[in-house]
Amino acid sequence: MTILIVSPSATERHMHIIVQINSSLGTDYSKSNLLENILDPDIHFLVIRDKQSIGIEETKNFLKKLQKKPFKRKKQIGIIPDAHLLTIEAQNSLLKELEDHSESTVFILGTEDDQKVLQTIRSRSTTSFHFSEKDRSTEDFKTLLELFISNDELKLYTVIQDFEWTRRNALEFLQHLHRQQDWTGKQLQAIQKAGEMVLANVPGKQAHWLLYLTLKESRLP
Repeated sequence: MTILIVSPSATERHMHIIVQINSSLGTDYSKSNLLENILDPDIHFLVIRDKQSIGIEETKNFLKKLQKKPFKRKKQIGIIPDAHLLTIEAQNSLLKELEDHSESTVFILGTEDDQKVLQTIRSRSTTSFHFSEKDRSTEDFKTLLELFISNDELKLYTVIQDFEWTRRNALEFLQHLHRQQDWTGKQLQAIQKAGEMVLANVPGKQAHWLLYLTLKESRLP
């Protein structure tokens, strides 16, 4: 299993890495814990201090540690908090391991931008996006969320068309919409499908308008 955590904030990436550690190993590390304070024989980190990139030799040495069996658990974890620093050669070396690694090994990669990670790595990963309050246009998102819920179709269409969608804020908006209310299974599938469209580079205007039409149809008696 490979998990890719995307956030421009290193602090937020680290927090969600700890959440994944706890989920994978059944540990109870605090989300406020510093990664460098985690000393566990089944948790391995690839962290290079004061360097602008992580090269292939460091990556190979890291991967060698994961070729052994877990020390005291059924699983072990390999963590690269700043995978965007991996050189292309290092990413290709990592990719070979991701294609054929033991089921007892979980990889957790963090990155400030998923586009800085090879598409072949992204396609083998379960990706989650996390953005802090300062990274979002709060009032614009609030307006969009209210319109999606209220069914003011004409105004919503205008706002969606005028909104400056980026891949990042489109995915962030879908995360907020997902949490906005108790959606039915079919509606949740529609929101997930919209996210897949955005990841496939479908324009945000198109993906969100199609999502609205699908949600509208699902509300009809």
